[in-house]
Amino acid sequence: VDIALPDGRTFTVAAGKTSRDRKYVDSVKLNGDARSRVWFTHAEFTRGGRLELEMSDQPNPSLGSREADLPPS
Repeated sequence: VDIALPDGRTFTVAAGKTSRDRKYVDSVKLNGDARSRVWFTHAEFTRGGRLELEMSDQPNPSLGSREADLPPS
């Protein structure tokens, strides 16, 4: 999905290998950079870019599980 942002920027969300059975996020990339956290900030969103989600048929228990991966409260 492409989300139009001000000043002609776009934020794209792409999910590869998606199917009825592949409903779990296995890996995340933001603008080509792999990341272990599954959330992004408003500033990251409004800059525009591409969020890539690689899907799997099994949950990835290590994705987003580190203390440093928790979102701010």
